[in-house]
Order: sequence, then C-alpha cells, then structure tokens
Amino acid sequence: MKGTKYSQVWNLDNLFPDGSISFQFQEHIKYLETKVCNLEKELSHLNTPKEINESFKVAELIDSIGHIRTNLSQSNSYITCLLAQNTKDQTASILRGKTSAINARFETALKKLQKTLVKTDHQLWEDMLDTEVLSSYKFILSEWRKKAALLLTDDEESLVSDLMVDGYHAWGQFYHSLMGSLKVSVQIDGGKKELSIGQAINLRSHPAEEVRKKSYNTLEKIWKENEEQFAKILNHIAGFRLQVYKKRRLENILEEPLMENRLKEETLNAMWTAVSKNKQPFTKYLNQKAKMNGDTKMKSYNFWAPLRKSNQKINYEEAVHFILEQFSKFGTDIESFSRHAFSNGWIEAEDRPNKSAAAFCASFPKSG
Repeated sequence: MKGTKYSQVWNLDNLFPDGSISFQFQEHIKYLETKVCNLEKELSHLNTPKEINESFKVAELIDSIGHIRTNLSQSNSYITCLLAQNTKDQTASILRGKTSAINARFETALKKLQKTLVKTDHQLWEDMLDTEVLSSYKFILSEWRKKAALLLTDDEESLVSDLMVDGYHAWGQFYHSLMGSLKVSVQIDGGKKELSIGQAINLRSHPAEEVRKKSYNTLEKIWKENEEQFAKILNHIAGFRLQVYKKRRLENILEEPLMENRLKEETLNAMWTAVSKNKQPFTKYLNQKAKMNGDTKMKSYNFWAPLRKSNQKINYEEAVHFILEQFSKFGTDIESFSRHAFSNGWIEAEDRPNKSAAAFCASFPKSG
C-alpha cells in the first residue's frame, strides 16, 4: 500500500524469491528428496538395537529426521501460503504434489524406524534412554514406541502413506480448490459485485444489515447448490481415515487424534464440560445483541454485525496502530512480536479475489 509503513500484502520473497517459479525453492525440493533418499538407505540397513552403544546411531537418525521435518515444514507452509494468496496458481498446485510425495516417503521411513525401535528389549531400551546422547530425546522416543504399537506391517504402512497423497490429502486439496473457484454475486455500494468466497464471508461484519443478509443468503444458496460435492469430499476424507483405523484395529476413533495431539480423552471431556457449564454468558450476550438489532433471536447473518452504526472509516495503517496499542496494554512481548509481524511482511490482509476463504497461521521453522 503506497505511502504507508505497513504493507497489506505479505512478503514471501523473504523465504524463497519469485513465488511458485522460484529457482531456490526448486533447489530446496531437490535437497529434500536427497535427504529423504539418504534416510531410506540408512534405515534399510538398520536392525533392532542389541547393545547400548547403538544409542549413538539412534541419535544420529533422530537428528536427521528432525532436520528433514524442519525443511518439510518450511516447504509445506510456503506452498500453503502460495495457494492461499492465489487459489488459481497451478504451478503451486504442482509443487504441492511434489512435496506431498516426498512427505509420504518420509512418513514411511519414520514409521519403519519406530517399528524397529519398538522391538528393542525393554531393559535395554530404558538403559539407552538414560544415555547422554538420548536422554534429551526421552519424551519423543517414548512417544514413538507407543505409536509403533498401533502400526501395520512396513508394506501396509508404506501403502497407506502413498495412498494418502492421491486419497486423503488430495480430497482435502480438492475441497480448498473448489472453494477457491466459487464466485458470489452480491449487491453492494449501489452495484452488483462478483466476489470470492473469502470476500463474501468478510461481508458478515458489514455495517448494513441488508448487505450482510444478501451475502449470507447467497452463500447459503451456493452451499446448497454444491452440497453433494462437498458431502462426497468430506465423506471420502472421513472414510479414508476410518478404513485406516479399521486396519489398525482402533475401536475408538479418537485414539489416534488424541495421541497425535498429546491429549487424554479425560482432558478433552473436561474441556467440553467447562464449555457447557460456562456458555450462559455467551448465550446472554447473543440474545442481547439480537434485541439491539430488533430481533427476538440471533439471526445468523447478524452474528458478526457491529454493535452500533458508524460512518467512521479506519484505514489499514490506523488499524495496525490500534491493534498494537491494545496489545501493549497486555505487555511488551505480545506488542513487540505483533509489530515485528506487521513490519516484516508476515500478514496478508489485502481484500482481493482468488484468495483462500479461511484465515490460518503457518510456521516457518527455518526462518525463525
């Protein structure tokens, strides 16, 4: 945004210059392929540990896996951002396919290591975890050993990882692609405008109720017209995972998600119980807000409506300063971190077509 301190468009060139045609990113993918290939070769000669001095080899493998995972996370986040800023970027979609294939190979290799380690004699395993080279990895290694007990054979797990690329993950990517291709025609500011799904969703906080209502009804119509496609996509995503659970003999569909999120079912239930017990203030607030809009019950298109009418216009720079001012009241850490994010092009806020419909955060572990 010309003449302002803060840009509404993020700066992905700080990560890899030239977007989806970046030569540096292509080299990064080649580097990842080489690293995963080397890991596969190392694991092909790995046997179940029999002596405590094999702790050094396990530590080397953990470091290698950590390095690959960091670089994969960097790649996946970068491609996610490319597709979020332009859902029609076909080159980025091709890159997504390449990194998904590399990720599948990596996951297969990781599971192979986990299955090898789980066969280690229990006493030897405990002794290895107490060694200097592995003591700092005790938590993750214990977690790996627990996960390995749920795994199928190496060939079956390899097949699951491969099928995820064109099955589970592909259906998810198709869902986002379909969302990005849909357009919404809304009457606004005296004329009809064709908006992306994300732009139409942003109208939920428009000061004019009529605009909010028309946008909401139009979106509902689009969901209705495409409900069969969305249902099939979601059913295939869920169906794939349920079939994997079935093969792994997991009777509780929460078992793997809870393990992946390092959460006990009792904790999850306690969280939902707390929500149920304390939802009254939110219900009271929404009922009061409905009354302020002249309604007896909260209408969906008024959920995000402003509490009062105002002709005030706040530009992006003013909004940034307002946010930083409010954050500073909670402490310097959150204020300085937010200022750093705004100043270094971490935020994509521009209102334009062909952007992803959903907000998200992406981690770039190599960039800090």
